[in-house]
Amino acid sequence: MAIFNSELQNPNTKFFILDTGRIEHRDIDFEMYSWNKHRYNLMNPGDLFIYRKPQKVSENGKFYFFGAGKIEQISEVAPEALNFKQPGDLEASISKPILFDQFLYQDQIHPTELKDTRKEKDDSWNHFFNNYGMNQIDSDVFSFLLSKGLGKQQQVDTETNELRVAVHKQVLQRNHEVSNSEATVKTRGKYQRIFREDIVLPNYDYECAITGIKTLSLLRAAHIVRWADNKKERLNPQNGICLSVLADACFEKGFITIDSNYKVQVSEKAKKDPALFEEIARYDGLKINLPKLKENRPAKRFLLEHQNRVS
Repeated sequence: MAIFNSELQNPNTKFFILDTGRIEHRDIDFEMYSWNKHRYNLMNPGDLFIYRKPQKVSENGKFYFFGAGKIEQISEVAPEALNFKQPGDLEASISKPILFDQFLYQDQIHPTELKDTRKEKDDSWNHFFNNYGMNQIDSDVFSFLLSKGLGKQQQVDTETNELRVAVHKQVLQRNHEVSNSEATVKTRGKYQRIFREDIVLPNYDYECAITGIKTLSLLRAAHIVRWADNKKERLNPQNGICLSVLADACFEKGFITIDSNYKVQVSEKAKKDPALFEEIARYDGLKINLPKLKENRPAKRFLLEHQNRVS
């Protein structure tokens, strides 16, 4: 937590949970956040926050905490700006962005761990968060969420974090390209890890789309159109499927394909290995598990391209 040491030691620092992900906000994660001072006017420059993506806009229907940052400057929103809605609108620039190494989902924590102040407490999260999308918390809750998000290392790899934050913003802007000059020997593995851990696995709720396997170490982020074949689609959520190790290998070799109805097709060539065919034949004709958000489901043009490649 060294990155926020000075703010945490400052008695004037306040702490917040900020909701993001709703299109109408027209904000830019880790760069700018806007709200109206007539409805909420508690944040000041120097305050710290945790980002939360609510259920309604979450990739898998669960709210989750995914990052943190510092409120750097606050200013009035100009009437001609895209994020202007009404008089009193404010916007904050954000510094010290951190994208959590481990996204923290609602089923991984309990309301009591966030100091439940509801009059009627229960195990659900009903009415826990302010509907306006901004919730003040104390320093202990901020530190708890930050610690959970940083994981075992409890520190930030600055270079990797900068790349992940950049990719996060890039994908939100529907730009999925990674040029060959960007995908160097040093960075290609980082891009592919980001594709797996930040994009594909959350979309599929950490479950193989074909087999239903949920063991994290056995899950892969399969590119439908191969990384080497199309640099413009390397980070596209619609170009990824969460598959178990075996399903991924079978998909890559063409023993398994997925048709335009999202149904599994087992190739006849798999019969050359009776044990393999017996293992995967059970999935023939079954519809894969799809991401909750339609815009993240596999693009049918990519599935057709894969079928043509492996046939």
